Amino acid sequence: MKSFFARYFTAHLTILLISLFAVGLFSIISMDQFLFDDNQERQLLYTETLADMFIAARVEAGMEQDYLDQLKVVDPLRITIIKKDGTVIADSEADWRYMDNHSNRPEIMNAVVYGEGSSKRISNTVHDSLLYTAVYKSESELTFRVSTVVGNIDRMVTQLTFRIAMITMLVLLVALLISFRQTNSINRMLKAIISVVSDYARGDFHQNLYLGGFREAIEVGDAVNAMGRQLKEKIETVTVQRNKSEAMLDNMVEPVLYLDNNLVINDINKAALDMTGCTFAQCLGKNLLQIIRNMDLCRLAEECLDNNAPMAQVITLGNHHYMVQGTTIPAPEEGEFSILLVMNDVSEIKQMELLRKDFVANVSHELRTPITSIIGFVETLRMMPGNQSDQQNKFLEIIHKQSQRLGEIVNDLLALASLEDKHSLEKEALPLKDIIKEAESVCQMKAEARGVSFEHDFDEDIVLCCHKNLTEQALINYLDNAVKYGRENEKVTISAHREGNSTIVCVKDRGNGISEEQQERLFERFYRVDKARSREIGGTGLGLSIVKHIALKHGGRAWVDSTPGVGSSFCISFADCSHR
Repeated sequence: MKSFFARYFTAHLTILLISLFAVGLFSIISMDQFLFDDNQERQLLYTETLADMFIAARVEAGMEQDYLDQLKVVDPLRITIIKKDGTVIADSEADWRYMDNHSNRPEIMNAVVYGEGSSKRISNTVHDSLLYTAVYKSESELTFRVSTVVGNIDRMVTQLTFRIAMITMLVLLVALLISFRQTNSINRMLKAIISVVSDYARGDFHQNLYLGGFREAIEVGDAVNAMGRQLKEKIETVTVQRNKSEAMLDNMVEPVLYLDNNLVINDINKAALDMTGCTFAQCLGKNLLQIIRNMDLCRLAEECLDNNAPMAQVITLGNHHYMVQGTTIPAPEEGEFSILLVMNDVSEIKQMELLRKDFVANVSHELRTPITSIIGFVETLRMMPGNQSDQQNKFLEIIHKQSQRLGEIVNDLLALASLEDKHSLEKEALPLKDIIKEAESVCQMKAEARGVSFEHDFDEDIVLCCHKNLTEQALINYLDNAVKYGRENEKVTISAHREGNSTIVCVKDRGNGISEEQQERLFERFYRVDKARSREIGGTGLGLSIVKHIALKHGGRAWVDSTPGVGSSFCISFADCSHR
């Protein structure tokens, strides 16, 4: 590839050569044409004058040669008189009797037709370039021709051409010198820019660009210097941020992996290296499955990329349990995403959770026998014959009621423990109307006691993919709350509809409603909105928590929409089996 200097200087040289050649050629051609036209015009005028003089002299026929001899024609002029048929009858230099017929001469032909004519050609006699001019006079039917040597004009043009060529060469040399200096100056500026920009590319921002001369060069220098300052500031900012990020990653106790869209490891922190037992060089550029042989982790990363949404899952690696959170990050390539995996070791939490579950299950199980015994003995005491005081009956009633409540709490705790232990459920497609019918039959007596009736707002063809007993339990808990906390002699509405890949079932009451602050905690264990009323009408405070766990087991969720003074709508969603 040619350098700027070579290309620019060559272009200048080419333009100069073409321009000077064109100007010189035009000048020479114009001068040659001007001299020829001027000489031709003067010679035609002379020929016309000669013809008029001959006519005025009334030269007799046959005396034409004598007349020419008397004129004493001066060299280099030559005069020839020709008849209309081309026969020469007189000539100032040659013997006309031996001359050829001139009817085919261009100047003679034009003169006969147009009155005058001219031509330029090499003479066979004098071997030089001659200019012929001819005038035809119709009254005498004679053509008068004058010829003169014009080689001197050609020689003048040749001399002029030489002078123009010399001047052109001089102008060319001066122009080339100026062009060379200008090209060299611009070339130095470009090399200075390249030098400074190359230093900037290497990260050296100490050098500044100073270009003298014209205004645009100064502006270019100022722009390059401003660019260097901005690049320096941005690189320093990026470097500080990168160092902070690297320090944060290296000091994080949680393993962190950065993968591309093919699950190839692009970055990994120290905690992750310790977990895998590999070095950074061994991990970089390898597929995730080559470093961490766990299909659940790979599936989590693939699903996160496919759905382009954050995902979390507890994954077991060896003797440790990790809560892995995957987040997609837009990659530099358009339409591509990378993924960031953060792995939080929850082994101790998992162990504590197992201990808690075992404790709750064991304690609940152990409490069932003494509670059942207490209830049995209380009922026996109440049925024993004898006169018991009102105070004794009151105490026995309290013991009986609290024992039953304690038994309900134990049963709910066991139900929760059972839900938490189940990793998967056996689900089947069941008509929603049958499940609701079973749930309503359980709550029918309480509803009739308060004057509450059930109404439906759903398509009877709706089918749920669910576990029959757990789904009935969830709806029973919703219906039981609606009957207990709704107003008397009101209706409870059970509705259902499809939304995407899920079915949503809602139970709406006409109660006092629940404030927005309380709605957030409503599904927590043992949380009660109105504790005094809850103790009065009974309940363990675990019913909605059980519903939440049932929803999670079905790939859905449980929530409430409530307006104080209007009522509440408790909903649960069930994912389709094909989308679990």
